[in-house]
Amino acid sequence: KEPLDEKETLDEKEALDVKEPLVEEKPRAASGETCNDAAAPAFRTFCAEGLTCDYPGQMTGASGVCKKIVGHGEQCNDAMPAAHAVYCGTGLQCEFPENMPGASGVCKQAPYPGYEHCSAPGAGCKSTGCCKFAGMTCFEKNEYWGDCMETCAPGVHEHEDGKPWTCNELGERTPGKEVLVEKEILEELVPDEKGSLTEQVLEPVTEFIAPLPEKPAPPEQEVVIEDSAGGVVTHAGGVVTKT
Repeated sequence: KEPLDEKETLDEKEALDVKEPLVEEKPRAASGETCNDAAAPAFRTFCAEGLTCDYPGQMTGASGVCKKIVGHGEQCNDAMPAAHAVYCGTGLQCEFPENMPGASGVCKQAPYPGYEHCSAPGAGCKSTGCCKFAGMTCFEKNEYWGDCMETCAPGVHEHEDGKPWTCNELGERTPGKEVLVEKEILEELVPDEKGSLTEQVLEPVTEFIAPLPEKPAPPEQEVVIEDSAGGVVTHAGGVVTKT
């Protein structure tokens, strides 16, 4: 094959280097401004660095709003104007200190919808029997106290008063979160039909032992003492008899 002349070589090279036309990126949106980072390239609007494009729920195709979103334990202030507001992430709410107008809040876990009336951890849950945060259950400690936790191990808990927990569930687990509950598994070697020892996995069983019956008080013994005059003094049942 004869070599291509210079013009044909340049035409072939340009044909191979054909690319899609570049779309000029729009200026990035500031906090509180409209955004849509999922639209077609020609219509995309990204948020400035450190901001998230937050979309309204269940509104397909709607534009979002650029927001600064922080995590659990971080400072927030969703009451400020949009350009300066700081919002909490999913499942969190901004809690403000009391009697401190204008102060920033802190992102804390938000109650599961419909469980706002239930108890928070550490507040006791015997009276409500339910917990306001996702994945928690009201567990009993004794007849006087119960609290909201994700899991509960019967017995004495560290850093407490030394009194054991029964861990009886006083209500249903609050939905919204999967919780891994670890169960104790006991292994035991038991003989099979042929007399060989095989490993058998057993679930733990709690045995309740009834208190022993009260024994009747022993009868008072009769004590006989001879006095100095040769008489006999009998002491029984708190009565003294002299003969």
